[in-house]
Amino acid sequence: MSYMSGRWLMKKKILIAVLGIAFSNVTIGTAGKDMPAGGDTFSVQEKLPVKFTQYFSDRAGKDAEAASEKNVIPTGAADELVYRRPGNEGIYMLRGLVAINQHKYKQAIKDYTKAIELNPDSALAYYARATAYSLEEDFYAAEQDYNKALKKNPEPEMRGHILLGRGVAYVQLGETESCLNDFDEALKYLKGEEKGKVYSKRGLAYLLLGEMDKSYVDFEKALSINTKDVIALISIADLQWLHYHAPEKALPFLDRAVAADSSNLLAWMKRGKVLLDLHEDEKALTSFNKGHVVGETDGIPYLLRNMYYMQHRRFTDARNDLTHLISIYPNNAYFYSKRCDASMKLHDFGGALEDIRKAIALEPDKGYYYMMLGLVYSQTERYDEAITAFETAIAKGHKKADVYNNLGYVYKLKGNYQKALDILNKAIEMNPGYGESYRSRGEVYAEMGEYEKAVADITEFLKINPNIASALLMRAGFYDKLGKKEWAEKDRKAAALGKKDGIYVFSPKND
Repeated sequence: MSYMSGRWLMKKKILIAVLGIAFSNVTIGTAGKDMPAGGDTFSVQEKLPVKFTQYFSDRAGKDAEAASEKNVIPTGAADELVYRRPGNEGIYMLRGLVAINQHKYKQAIKDYTKAIELNPDSALAYYARATAYSLEEDFYAAEQDYNKALKKNPEPEMRGHILLGRGVAYVQLGETESCLNDFDEALKYLKGEEKGKVYSKRGLAYLLLGEMDKSYVDFEKALSINTKDVIALISIADLQWLHYHAPEKALPFLDRAVAADSSNLLAWMKRGKVLLDLHEDEKALTSFNKGHVVGETDGIPYLLRNMYYMQHRRFTDARNDLTHLISIYPNNAYFYSKRCDASMKLHDFGGALEDIRKAIALEPDKGYYYMMLGLVYSQTERYDEAITAFETAIAKGHKKADVYNNLGYVYKLKGNYQKALDILNKAIEMNPGYGESYRSRGEVYAEMGEYEKAVADITEFLKINPNIASALLMRAGFYDKLGKKEWAEKDRKAAALGKKDGIYVFSPKND
């Protein structure tokens, strides 16, 4: 098994490169099993090439070469070769690569294990199995195989790939210093675009460590090597957008990312979110729709497009997208709660109640869902049940201004104004920037005939949420009660030009 021709050495380099592409599917950071990936992992999904000629070696022999005449892997071809040559290490390496390309990582691990049994001195076989372990997210086993591969004294380029792989395994295992050391070492051995990939991975590691400036420098280095490095483009965009608060500088990088890879769902989705921040709403919807086409079976496009629809009061469209999300993730409580929101906006309180009860059944300890239950009860004048639901939300940890605002408002609807004021005062004390509490308290003061205080509170609401038409009209009515007709008329004129309630607030009186 020690025979190795010059052609095998050349093919082995190709094999290393192919495994490197497979390794690029390993992301730093993982998303929850029942949630679509949130977009903070910055992965680029590169497909393994399936040309047979890139895989077979001299060891695989003429059978492999004959099978590769059409330059594609025929169904069952690798299995047939294993059947014909069961003692051939190269054939198992080949079948392992086919398994990786088909995302059958456990099968790949079995084939690479057989290749190691046939040639225990093969650094490439250990590296290949480590890659499969990484893709299977067994990073401890991957680290062990990377260590074994390095002990086989691999050639420099292969050593660089092994160090890169072990570096990512170290990130996942929380061994930060070791991961950075491996990335630094890998840079000494890899060249060209492979070196650029190391900068991208090290940039992600720095990102996780909170060293944003170092991260940015590494992504710039990656782009200086490969201007179409989508990992680097998306990551720099995220830094500009979320860390440096410059969405206008993020957008050009995302434009480049979708130009470099028009099938990259993450790039389309982030581009849409940045465009929303820049108030380019129609362009944002176009970007989300592009992502919808790219990620037809993925929940992310629907989730982000739902956000656009809710902001633009297209509640039927929002509910339709949420219904599709629930078909993909039927046990995700959050999506039921969001569809409850949309249904309430459409005055479908029966559907809203059904959805929020489903969310509570799935996550009975989440206080936010009980607040939503209270809102449904409020809208249907089931005030005592609403109070119980809001109090349960607080007891389960949702101790925020919004739930206190809603609890206070229900007491106002029941005519218990002093109790309402006590609770609303607490809501304002908890979060003076939550404008809805001022509006609710203003209505309570108006019910008590204290119109000066009512005007003051609605004015505070309008400072936080300017030009909301319903609030301007409400204040105009209070000015009428005070005999300030001129001020009332000014508010009515402003309301005619103002905004219908586009903010999504939790008040039963919301437009």
